[in-house]
Formats: sequence, structure tokens, C-alpha cells
Amino acid sequence: MSFGWQTIPAILLVLFVIVTIHELGHYLFAKWSGIRVDEFAIGFGPKVYGRQVGETLYSIRLIPAGGFVRMAGMMGIEGEPDAGPRNFYRATIPRKAATILAGGVFNLILAAILYALVSMPSTPGVVEPDSPLTAAGVNANEALLRVDGAAVDPHDPQLATDALRHATSSSQGRPIQVTYRDDQGREHTIQVPPLLVLDNERVPGDAEKATAPPRGALVVESVDGRPQRQGSTPLLTGDPAVLLGGGRPVHISGHLLGAPDQRFTDSVVANVTDGPVPTRGEAVASWKLGVSAGAQGRSLPAALVFGATEVPREVAGIFTGIYSLVTTPNSGGLLGPNGVTGPVGIVRATSVVAQGGWRDLIAWMALLSVNLGVVNLLPVPFLDGGRFVFIVIEALRRRRVRPQLEMAVHYAGLMLILTFVVFVTIQHDIRGNQ
Repeated sequence: MSFGWQTIPAILLVLFVIVTIHELGHYLFAKWSGIRVDEFAIGFGPKVYGRQVGETLYSIRLIPAGGFVRMAGMMGIEGEPDAGPRNFYRATIPRKAATILAGGVFNLILAAILYALVSMPSTPGVVEPDSPLTAAGVNANEALLRVDGAAVDPHDPQLATDALRHATSSSQGRPIQVTYRDDQGREHTIQVPPLLVLDNERVPGDAEKATAPPRGALVVESVDGRPQRQGSTPLLTGDPAVLLGGGRPVHISGHLLGAPDQRFTDSVVANVTDGPVPTRGEAVASWKLGVSAGAQGRSLPAALVFGATEVPREVAGIFTGIYSLVTTPNSGGLLGPNGVTGPVGIVRATSVVAQGGWRDLIAWMALLSVNLGVVNLLPVPFLDGGRFVFIVIEALRRRRVRPQLEMAVHYAGLMLILTFVVFVTIQHDIRGNQ
């Protein structure tokens, strides 16, 4: 794994922010609950820096892979620091529950704030030079309003992209009605034919063959000598994969999307499937307008509302994704190429995102914060959610579970988590990227 020097501070920043906010949640609610906090630490391992302020040691430790808030009397067993009535286990049930859950909740709140920040600046759209919109005189500064009657959300690039994909897919190559607002605020409606685009960016092998097309997103202008369109009149319409052979080899000519001068002729492709986004090992075909949606910046109140609604959407997406991985036979499962990622994969992804600029990094930080919050709230021993389960059991039984038994369960949970992390790191992060 290699990355530029500028991504190392980005990786450390991401880890520092999401871990600090998580531990800050535990710390603040412990203080509010009257529990004595002996140490607030960022990182694990040997202490690099520490300062005692009152009863609490604030420290930074060598390994930046987490953090902890050490509270007096967490388990109430012999050998622990004893703060008497200020021990954790002596706090009321609501105060203990709030202290334990606060870390994950603070991560979700952080994510909402970060999503709000990302949504406030405007994002310019892109209209490729070979886009039919360019030919019609539309530029990137002129906002798209509707595509085939469907509204294009001016504030959300993802929703705008979904609307564009739905319109182009439904068109099957026939002209699409596009409404846009020009620089003077006037609305215009035009009819434009979409482009037939083949994306083979992630198809391994065959690059050395003389008949292989270039790698990337390709605008297909002819199939087996038949032109895709004449002027603005479509000649080939229908399902993109069927037009490109339906599995059999076909000869295509055209150019790279966004680069009309980079042409290819009489190239052979086969086994093309439908899809707007390529998956590993597959060449996919779709109808496109050659447009990347931009976004207007939100006001602060609107941005905060967006952040607050984006977090539950991401949480739902996490569980939907896990369900899909488990129930879809060809997905590869949780440990497959599309499955969960370990520490090495997160560092690698962070280094890639950091090169895209500060907005990409903040959005990535928000996504990681959501994931950290959700994972920590799962009812797994050793995690915050697992500790909360024991608090609930205590509330129902009106007495604590035997501390030695609870500690043994949390220790077993820790061993299981570490084993899982090591396995995912080797199986997915290392072997999966070789």
C-alpha cells in the first residue's frame, strides 16, 4: 500500500476526530453522573503525552487505533481503583446506561454535523464536451430542473444522479426531455438523445489484444458497422446490453467519454451486461447524458435538517447492505470482495479519499463516524452495546450480574472481535487487493 505524504495527516485527523468525539461522549456523561474519571485517553499502548488535571489524567498513547475513558469501579472487583459512592457500578441504572451509550450517540451526532457542513458549499456540475447537452448549448452553470418530468434535486447530487439514471435508463436511447434554467433565470425545455456508453474500467486481462477497446467509459458510436445515431436522430435504441451483442462478440467504434478526440475503431467486446456503474470483472452498458450533477449550497438550517436525516438513512443502509450480503448468493458474503473492511482497508480508503479534497474527506469522516457509532451500539460483549445489555439485565433482575461472570463474557467478546478483525484484514484487506 502506498500513498502520498499528505494523506498521513488526513488519516491521523480522521482517527483523532471520530475517536475523540466518541470518548468525549462517555467522559461528559460520566462527569454528569458523578462517576470519577481516572483517565481520558486517545490511542492505546505506551503513553506519549499525559497531563493530570484534577482527578483525571488526559493522555495520548502510541497506537492511534481507538481510545478509552477509564472510570473508577467499572466492574466492582478486587484490584480496581475504588472511588466509593463515585464508582461506576454504584451509579443509578439511567446514569450508567446514558454513560455507556453516549459514545455511539455522539458519533451519530458528529456525523450529522459533518454531513451538514458538506452540504453547505455549492458543488459545480460537469457537462462533458461530447454530451448532447453541450451540443444543445447547455453549460455546467445552467441548473437542470427536470429530466423527463422528474424533478432534479438541486441540493443533493446523489438524488439528482438517481433521477438522471432513471430517465436515461427508461429512455432506452430515445430522446429525453430536459428542462434547465439559464444564467438569466429563464427556463428552457429541449429534447436530447442519450449516449450509448460501455464501461470496462474494471475488466481484467485482454488489454494486450489488438482488438480490445481502451479501458474506461466509452461512447459507442457504431455496433457491427451500424451507427448509433445520425445527427440527433437515434438509429439504435433498446436494451444497452442487447445492442452490444447480448453476450456474443460485437465490433464497436467510438471515443472515450469526455474526450471526443481519443477514438477507437473496430474493437471487439463480449459478455456485456446492463448497469450504470461497473463491477469488478464485468463490462457494463447504459444510456447516459454525459452529465455529472452539481448541487446548490444549503442554508445552515436546511443543512442541519439534511444532516439529521442523512444519518438514519446511512444507518438503514448499513443494515440493508449487511442483509443483502448475507442473503445474496453471488455477493461473496460478509468476507467477500464487497463485504466488511478491516483497519488496513479503512486506511487505504482514507488515503484515496484524502486526495479528492477536504469535502470528500469530511464526508468520509461522517460515514466512518456513523459506522463506529452503529458498531459500538451492537449488543456484542465488550462493545458499548454489550455493556448496555448487562445494565438492562441488572434493571430487570434488580441486582447485578456477578462481576466475574460479566468480565469473563466481555473478555470472550474481545477475543472474538480481535479474531474477526484479524481474519477480515487478511482475507479482505490484504488478499482481496492482491
